[in-house]
Order: sequence, then C-alpha cells, then structure tokens
Amino acid sequence: MAEKEQLQRSGALDVRGSGCPVVFIHGLGGTLNVWEPQIRMLETCFKTIRYDLRGSGRHPASEPLSMEVWIDDLGQLLDELEVERAHFVGHSLGTLIVQHFVASFPQRAGSLALLGVNRSPPEARRASVRQRAEDVREYGVAAIVDSLIDSALSPFTRERKPVTIAAIREMICGQDVDGYAWTCEAMAASRRPDLAGFSGRLLLISGADDNVSPVQISRAMAREYPTAELRVLSECGHWIQLEQAESVNEALHAFLKDPYVTVA
Repeated sequence: MAEKEQLQRSGALDVRGSGCPVVFIHGLGGTLNVWEPQIRMLETCFKTIRYDLRGSGRHPASEPLSMEVWIDDLGQLLDELEVERAHFVGHSLGTLIVQHFVASFPQRAGSLALLGVNRSPPEARRASVRQRAEDVREYGVAAIVDSLIDSALSPFTRERKPVTIAAIREMICGQDVDGYAWTCEAMAASRRPDLAGFSGRLLLISGADDNVSPVQISRAMAREYPTAELRVLSECGHWIQLEQAESVNEALHAFLKDPYVTVA
C-alpha cells in the first residue's frame, strides 16, 4: 500500500480543497490538527495538505528518526500526491524540516511561511531537548506536559484560553514515548540549513512572548533575506497558530494571495 493511503487510513494525512497546493508541517509535540484554524480558512481557495510527521500523532516510528527521514517522507508524499511545487508552512521543528527540504529541492518551493522559526538549536537548547527525551523514556510524556505548557505559552494564553491549552495538552499527551523521544533527539542533532538556492518569498511569524523561539531569531533571519516579511504577534507564545489563530490566518491569507507569491 502506498504511503499516502496508509496515512489517510490512519488519519495521519488530510488533503482538502483545490488550487495551488499549500503544505503544512507541525512541530515537536504537535499533529496535523494543530493547523485546524488555518485549514478551515484556506481550504476554500487552496489545496491544503497536512500530515503527521513520522514519530508523531498517528504516524508511528519503528526506529530512530533523523532530518533525512523526514525529508524523504515529505518528498515521497508530494510525489504520490502528484505535487511538483507547493507553498510550505511550518511551525517550530516543522520550520526546520521545511528549510532542509527546500535547501535540497529549491525548485519545489514557491514560498515559505515559518512560524516560530528554528534555524538549528543552540547548544543549551540541544542539551535541554536531549534531557527531555530521557525524561520521557523514564517517566512518560504526561510527566512533562505541564512544564511545556508553562514555558511555551504566553501569559495571556495561560490565563484566558483554556480551550487552547486543552488542545495542546491532548496533542502532547497523545504522543508515543519512543516517537517523541526520537523526535527530540533528531531535532537536537540537526544542523542549520542553507537556503542559498531558494529565491521565493518568505513570511516569518513570531510570538512576542515566545520563549522557545524568541522573536530575535526571526528578526535575524529577516535581515538576511531582503524579501522577507516579519509579523510579530502580541499576547502570543510558541504555539502561534493556536494562540493567535485569527492573526495567523490573516497573515497567511494575505501572503499566499499576493500575486508575487506563486508556484508556477
């Protein structure tokens, strides 16, 4: 059975709408469902493609993961969906996967929208993520969820958005122990991608209260790419597409509908 069919049967792949394809890639601890607010808005004018990364959600992993595995999976999925070129939207770890994929296959990307961008973790972050993998193996995923909520979400979200917190808790707690730990380790081992071959448009969306991917990382990347557009969202932490869904939707819709953003 083709990978596409297996993912669809398990609920790990969702394809909707028609038009220019837009591929959504979630971050560590997420699933394809983290993009629900964006899909409901964009599926009316684009072909939206979202899936669970290998090792996350309903897409189990049987062995340790790597950036190369995720890149191969994405390329195979696009081939099976007969998508030669697409817009890519990534969050956190998903931004790193998108960048590495585009670094290898720049001709397949019309534009990039990166939320809470990850360029490669600094050493302190690598050590923290490796320790998280060890903690998950010893104590389970549920043991770390409260600390992740406290550190990754904005004060506004923690105080005012219990439904958002519930959705994030459910995604994290539903992760497979081995898959989550392998994902942590693969991210910790990743290198910084080289986007020299990419000439398309770039949108960076950052949360003003993001402690995981602070806004200065997005600002630094924006300075390197003259065509980059940067949006900083107030009262927003790291789970940007859920914490400030309406603002993200507005930014994505305006960016993707721009006549200069094309997959032709």
